[in-house]
Amino acid sequence: MSDIKHDPHGRREGTSAKDSSLQKLTTLQGIKVVIELLAGLTVIVSLVIGLMTYRAQQAQVRRDATFTVLSRLSEDRLLDVQRRISSELARSEIKKFKGVRVPRDTMATYIGSLAETSSDRLLFDQDIITLVSYFDDAEVCIETKTCDEKILSAHLDEVAVRYACLLLPYVFKMRDEYLLTGLGDRMSLLVNYETRC
Repeated sequence: MSDIKHDPHGRREGTSAKDSSLQKLTTLQGIKVVIELLAGLTVIVSLVIGLMTYRAQQAQVRRDATFTVLSRLSEDRLLDVQRRISSELARSEIKKFKGVRVPRDTMATYIGSLAETSSDRLLFDQDIITLVSYFDDAEVCIETKTCDEKILSAHLDEVAVRYACLLLPYVFKMRDEYLLTGLGDRMSLLVNYETRC
C-alpha cells in the first residue's frame, strides 16, 4: 500500500512539500543566474569603459607628441636654421622663380651654386641637413602612429612643401658627399614630393 496520505482537500500529503522545495530551489537558481548575469555584465561594462579610457589616453598621447614635434620648428635652433636659409635664398633673388615650375636638376644646381657662394658653405649645408632631418622625423612620427597625421599635416604642409621643392633636389645630390644615405626620403613622403614638386 501507499505511504502517501490524503488531506481533506484532496491533495496528497508530501507533494506540496516537494513542490515548495522545488519552488525554493528554482527561485534560488534563478537568483543565482541573475547574479551571474549581472556579474558578467559588470565585467563587460568595465572592459568597455577601460577600452574607451585607453583609446582616449592613446589619442591624448598622440596629440601631445604631435604638438611636441610642431613646437620644435619654432624653437631657437630651428628658427635660426630657417633664418639663415631664408637669408641665403633672399640674397640669391630666388623670387624670380615665383610661379615658375623649375626642373629638379636646375633647382639642385641653383641651390648648389648658392651653397658655393655662401659665406660659410659647411654651415649652409648643415642648416639644410638639420631642417630636412626635422621633416624626416615628422614623417617617421606619422608612420609609427606616434603623431596625429591630420594635425601635423595641417600645420606643416605648406612650409614642408616649400622647403622640399627648394631643398630636396640639392639634398639628393649632396647627401652622398656627407654619407647621409636616406636623408630627405621621409620628407619626400611627407609632402608627396613626386607629384607636388
